[in-house]
Amino acid sequence: MSHITANHLFLCSALLLSGPVCAADAVGTSALELYRQAQYTDAAERGLTELLREPWNHELRFVVADSLQRSGRFDDAATQFEALEGTPYAASASLRLNALRLNQPARRLAAAATPSRQILAQRPAPLTVAAPDNVPLTEPPPARRPRGSAYTAIGSPSPATSALSSAQQQILELSAAENYQAAGTQGLSLLTKEPPEDELRLVIANSLAWTGRLKESIQQYQPLIDGKLDKEARVGMANVYRWRGRDDQAVPLLRSVLSTDPENSDARQAMDLAQRELRARTLVTLGTFDDSSDMQRRSLSINHRWRDASGRNIFEIETSGVDDTLLTTAVKQQDLTLRYQALGLPLQPRFEISAQANPESAAFAGLKLQFAEQALVLDLGRVNWGKMALNANALQTSLAAAHAGAQANGRFVLGQLSGHVDYYDISDNNTILASTFNFMPAWRPLGLRIKPLVGLETRDARFASSAYWSPATGFGTVYAGLIGEWSGANWDFMASGQAGRRLYGEAGPNWSASASGRHWLGKDLAIGLSLWDMASWRNNAAYRAKSLTMSLEKVWN
Repeated sequence: MSHITANHLFLCSALLLSGPVCAADAVGTSALELYRQAQYTDAAERGLTELLREPWNHELRFVVADSLQRSGRFDDAATQFEALEGTPYAASASLRLNALRLNQPARRLAAAATPSRQILAQRPAPLTVAAPDNVPLTEPPPARRPRGSAYTAIGSPSPATSALSSAQQQILELSAAENYQAAGTQGLSLLTKEPPEDELRLVIANSLAWTGRLKESIQQYQPLIDGKLDKEARVGMANVYRWRGRDDQAVPLLRSVLSTDPENSDARQAMDLAQRELRARTLVTLGTFDDSSDMQRRSLSINHRWRDASGRNIFEIETSGVDDTLLTTAVKQQDLTLRYQALGLPLQPRFEISAQANPESAAFAGLKLQFAEQALVLDLGRVNWGKMALNANALQTSLAAAHAGAQANGRFVLGQLSGHVDYYDISDNNTILASTFNFMPAWRPLGLRIKPLVGLETRDARFASSAYWSPATGFGTVYAGLIGEWSGANWDFMASGQAGRRLYGEAGPNWSASASGRHWLGKDLAIGLSLWDMASWRNNAAYRAKSLTMSLEKVWN
């Protein structure tokens, strides 16, 4: 039997199984050929016959069920969808059943669009490329968001369900069309006016979760606990906790589902990802950076992270070394860093202390606090400015800086607004004030995975220094770009590109492009690669920089 993925089947369905990619599949060739030609009635009949010979062929059964539904044979389609329980297609089959059973008019919508695991795996945007500090890449470092592809789909409701109101019907239509942003927003509005059926509440909760409104989604999953959709709600809540970095809270929910349903594929996949995140890991990173001023950096870091038995206390030890060269200056530096984060305490404080060995010995420390469900993060401390500045002269003189920073993130009906502001009081009596603000609209003209953004970046200094980028006349630029994110159970990939124009000061036309990905070679070993390139305007001259980072990650038992 030829095995194809669920994502591939959904893609083929969307394209009516046309083109060479789908033609290569050998699953139920005759039925698929009829399906490719949009002959759904014949495809259903032929497929039912083929299922007598291959009752274990889940891919074929899904195509047959889809053909039956498109042919108007809703009861027969429901029977085939029900038969997919416990298979890799169970989640999507449940979604179809939800549309079939909730209301007769919704049946035509289920055949039009079914969310695939790959699309839903993107909730809520798992990956961002890491760029060197203090280089004019106009994208702020986001809050930590775990990667993962496990999700909870709409559960199968009971056959006896009352007719939907027009408002409820519209939410179901938006969800079926994969417009989860609008489905979640209208769902929240509906909840203030009329109580929905449990099935529709799950649609609303999922829509909120998949569009990053995690706090609101938990509030909608909670009433479903211990009800007929208990398992779906628990898996949904568990994934939300994972995306918020609280895998320790996700595991008990998943364990309760698996205790009564050990074959639940969504719970098992989410449990694998949560437990992997809770295990000790070692990360080795090798990086290079070059720019048009002949500055070169070669770096190597080794980080080991582990948690206590509760999973709420995170410990890290890291050692790193950099080798900087710039014209006639060459300098190396090694450092050692210890970190601790208490997830179980208010504000989830994160402490850091570090020490450098050369060119001069020095110590640094920092404290990070999170407010309002991670919507606001404050960062205070003394930092190694020589290393952050990406300049051999700054490293040679062992510059340090007092740092105060704030990072905020808010989601609204129109989209997501995020930004950060950082103030540095440097040991050479200079000051740097830098900020970046992004707006990512809910509008997705190029599909769910590709997100447009607009924003601005600023940087201002008390005076210009030859040891690091410090624009005395200021630097301000506005920009627009795209971010694309894709992921699966064992991989994730992100690419971005943007272009900007001068707003004030020494800024000029600029652009940047980046790509980053990680692939798990097994359950315990992953490799990663990040590329970054940019062009801008500095010190009244054209400026260019690029970097490459490779990583090897080992998870320990």
